[in-house]
Amino acid sequence: MKTEKDYLSSISEAIKKAKRIHIAGHRSPDFDSAGSCFALALALGKRGKKVSVSVGELSAKMKNAFEMAGAYQKDSFLKSDLVILLDYGATRMLNQKVFERTKNSRSKVISIDHHAVEDQFGDIVWVDQGKTSAAEMVFDLLNFMKTAFNERIGFCLLLGMLSDTGVFVFQHNSDRLIPKIAKLNVRGRNFSLAFKLVRSWDSFGDFLRFSKFGSRVKFDEKLGLAYSVFTKSHSISGLRSFLANQLLLVEGLKYILILQKDGSGKGYRGSLRASAFNSKVDVGKIAGYFVGGGHNNSAAFNSKLPSAKIIEKVKELIKNQTSNFKDQNEKSKFKK
Repeated sequence: MKTEKDYLSSISEAIKKAKRIHIAGHRSPDFDSAGSCFALALALGKRGKKVSVSVGELSAKMKNAFEMAGAYQKDSFLKSDLVILLDYGATRMLNQKVFERTKNSRSKVISIDHHAVEDQFGDIVWVDQGKTSAAEMVFDLLNFMKTAFNERIGFCLLLGMLSDTGVFVFQHNSDRLIPKIAKLNVRGRNFSLAFKLVRSWDSFGDFLRFSKFGSRVKFDEKLGLAYSVFTKSHSISGLRSFLANQLLLVEGLKYILILQKDGSGKGYRGSLRASAFNSKVDVGKIAGYFVGGGHNNSAAFNSKLPSAKIIEKVKELIKNQTSNFKDQNEKSKFKK
């Protein structure tokens, strides 16, 4: 079985041999996907590699942030002898043109991902669900390659790390991650700016919509579960995940479920979150019941079931996991 060092060694060797490298993230980019791509592009550019990127359409806030950092590149797909795919989780999350050009090319392909193993592909596929973010994995790779982290590279990676941990709200892992953040050389005003960018609204309109949708959230106090359902006419797009993350800041809320009608109007897209201080429930396993996936504290799924049935099942699965956790705790106490 390959170790992390094996993956880092083989990936760095492939990078050393390549002259032209294309780096791509998933569709509907977030700070982790885009930040990881731009950070890796900057670092490999410093090594004399010719690099192109495909990150997808960024929000105005994200584009401004990366432009300010001097990291932003327009999407392009230059002929490459190495393609590195980051943070995409499943091939359906890749831009279709990127996927087709990658599959039809003779380029060596590397996939680096912190999501569950699904259909990631390539000559080297490094998947590690124990990592908080793609940004953490890119940090590990660049650190292994003895990269000097300047503030531009560090700022991009910091945005990714903070974004995918919800600034440590739904993933803490601080014992491991904070020493890595300290090596990024992001200081003072820029460090504070990264926190603000991850937590801030994209626009005043988004804030108003959040206020409107927030009033529809229901709360099961016994379970600590907050949940809400949005129809297609109440589309909230990227606000679904943001709403879930914001609700975790409310004291007493342990688990979050946000359902939104999917594009077909016949099913729902669900976002699940759990507090970083939750150790009883793995929302990734709950998403797995609906053939979705994710991490212990952050997951997503699709379902054709009615919203009431989904909510009922999620409540049942939370109860089952908390009950199992209690049973295991009692057994461990007995053994002692």
